[in-house]
Amino acid sequence: MATVTTSILAGGLAAGQAVSGMIDKKKAKDELANLETPELDNVFEDIRISTIGSDLIKEEASRTSANTIDAIRSGGARSIIGALPGVVAQNNRINQDSQLYLDDQVNKRQYAVAQDDARIRSMEENRYLGDVQGLNNRIQEGRQNVWSGLRGFLGAAAYAERAGVFDKTEDK
Repeated sequence: MATVTTSILAGGLAAGQAVSGMIDKKKAKDELANLETPELDNVFEDIRISTIGSDLIKEEASRTSANTIDAIRSGGARSIIGALPGVVAQNNRINQDSQLYLDDQVNKRQYAVAQDDARIRSMEENRYLGDVQGLNNRIQEGRQNVWSGLRGFLGAAAYAERAGVFDKTEDK
């Protein structure tokens, strides 16, 4: 009788392990199928471009031009005609410098955004790969539990067979 009880308990535990392994494997496969990649935000995308520096450059240039034109005006018509192209060229150069100042800020911001995008992509991929690896490990563990349960069940059946539990003779 003890042999029968032991065989039944061992077989039941083994079957339970196999069923548990199948359930765990199914859950892990479902989670893997529904796995979403995390969304991270780029912290540099919303950085504003400062126009303070370029505005100061333009204001100072306007003051300088006004002072220069006032000085030239006192020299008469010839002075104005001779100096005006230089004033215009100076204003153009200052406007170009101001634009370069803004372009430099835009370029630096774009590089910062691109670098942060690359960092975010790497983090998201690493997180995703870690999640996938974890779920694959759970699937593998479920498979191992199924096979261990089946081996245990077959072992219990073999033990019962060797003990003669399945013999149809009634002289036990």
